Amino acid sequence: MPKQGVARSGREASDMRSKLLLSIFLLAQLSLAEPLQTVITDPDGDGPWPAAERVEGRLILDFQGSPSEVEMNVWGKLFGLSPKVILPTHGLAMVDVAESELPELLSRLKRDPMIQQVSPDYVVHVSGFEPAIEAETRGETAAKFPNDPLFKHQWHHKMVGASKAWKKAKGEGVTVAILDTGIAYAEKGVVRPVEDLAQTKILEGYDFINDDPLAVDDLGYGTHLAGTVAQSTNNKLGAAGLAFESRLMPVKVLNHEGQGTFGGIAAGIRFAADNGADVLVMGFGSTADSMLLEEAVEYAHAKGCVLVAAVGVAGDDTPNFPAHYDQVIGVGAVGDGGKITDYSSRGADIMGPGGEAQVGLGILQNALHVRNPKRSGYLWFAGTNCAAAHVGAAAALVISSGVKEPVAVREILLSTARKKKDKKAYGAGIVQADKAVKKAHQTVAESKESAFEWLALLLLALLSLPAFIKRK
Repeated sequence: MPKQGVARSGREASDMRSKLLLSIFLLAQLSLAEPLQTVITDPDGDGPWPAAERVEGRLILDFQGSPSEVEMNVWGKLFGLSPKVILPTHGLAMVDVAESELPELLSRLKRDPMIQQVSPDYVVHVSGFEPAIEAETRGETAAKFPNDPLFKHQWHHKMVGASKAWKKAKGEGVTVAILDTGIAYAEKGVVRPVEDLAQTKILEGYDFINDDPLAVDDLGYGTHLAGTVAQSTNNKLGAAGLAFESRLMPVKVLNHEGQGTFGGIAAGIRFAADNGADVLVMGFGSTADSMLLEEAVEYAHAKGCVLVAAVGVAGDDTPNFPAHYDQVIGVGAVGDGGKITDYSSRGADIMGPGGEAQVGLGILQNALHVRNPKRSGYLWFAGTNCAAAHVGAAAALVISSGVKEPVAVREILLSTARKKKDKKAYGAGIVQADKAVKKAHQTVAESKESAFEWLALLLLALLSLPAFIKRK
């Protein structure tokens, strides 16, 4: 698990012991009460939890005050439970019990002073498609910037104005967390690092699937998204990345089947926010909502993170979660002609290139072969996850231009998008990185000019003060 936070004060430890004693007292009282009927209801009283995609018998526990693992285990023995710690610095843990035991357990947990919140766990799915075929990897090195031989096939970067954007910003100093299947940046098992991330700065992340500090990809999607954001660029090899001077943080929250759960994702979001991520790219979604997930999103947003997520690939009218939350920029997908794809869900805030999983029509980056991680190549992926990566990279370019506040970054991206008539289908339009960077620079310049004007007025007032006092 990620490293535990700093030691608590004596008062905090005393409070935790008091809560443990109160838990014992309440547990004794509850043991005398009549058991509930077996109806699993939302602890906030909003109705039953949806059964679709719920992990049977699992609850995610959000402890008060972030107790230590030892304290969680002591508490667990009172209930006959074995909590598995997910993120100790935030007091997140999960328990697995028989489905039939959930109603009574839920009633007890709702009254327990150590539990801040209890939620069901839901399955999320990657919002993308497997590539159709590998691209030809070799070709003539381009004579002009960037010299990556496959850049000429990356229609998606041209669609968002990459070349013009690079004249003013390349993502320097910005950290982009890729919350997905991991990144193939180190050796682990059969996986080897992909060649076209060799010059990319990759920070320490975490694998919440296998509880491992090494967040290595074993499916391919996460590495592909990482390439869209920060593929090593102008290195006479392979393809280009949109914000290629940004730093990547791999946060593995999806397994080798492209699935994850809310518990791991909520932990991953908080981890990225706590460890300096400026942008979070999330290429997955679920039809289920969760207060646990929403609070993790709110936490990251409050810490200054720009959150970007795929709306889903069901082709329906409702974005998946977390893309549906107000603090998240929900991204839909367009093809190479700028038309929304059949698979993209509607209701997005903005659109990005998602393409089709066909030669020349997909998103081309260096990645692992899906379901065969021993191999890597340059592959045409597709999905709203690919679209989200482009918007996340554009956000990194805006931040590196000097606009850092999440609400301001969002406003710039949406206001500079290429507009479409059908707002339900296209939201604000197709992201335009070059126009967003230009507006960001204008915003910073205007802010500096305004600050200078206020300073000049203040100095003038100070200089005029002696004469004013003399007249009095």
